[in-house]
Amino acid sequence: MFVTDLIRDALTSQTQRRNAIAPEMKVISTLRYLATGKIQQCSSDDLGLSQPSVCSAISQTISALSEPLIVLQFILFPLDIPSMQAKKTAFMNIAGFPGVVGDGTHIRIIVPSASEDDGVYVNRNRCQHKRSSWKE
Repeated sequence: MFVTDLIRDALTSQTQRRNAIAPEMKVISTLRYLATGKIQQCSSDDLGLSQPSVCSAISQTISALSEPLIVLQFILFPLDIPSMQAKKTAFMNIAGFPGVVGDGTHIRIIVPSASEDDGVYVNRNRCQHKRSSWKE
């Protein structure tokens, strides 16, 4: 509902037809598609919409979520040199990576089975990943 409320105006159909797809259903079909990676036909079968309707809902929802007024509420990127340098310094102090401006991307790393230092394979949320099953 939070996501839908952010973009409800952009997703509300201007048509007078009785069967217009509700903004909630557009968001649900988009999130389902993005989360599962299923083809649109599967989402349409699961949600009772036609494949073209799912395609249109996904396009409308992603377009609405990509609007600057929405994006800027959640993604902040330094645009001036002093701010960028401050972020680089802060990240270097936290993680030891030079030249990094942001820290919002989570990259899954599988612990190699031969590793004896599991602590190196812990992300910033203190989440450790499974060991790999392949031998090095």
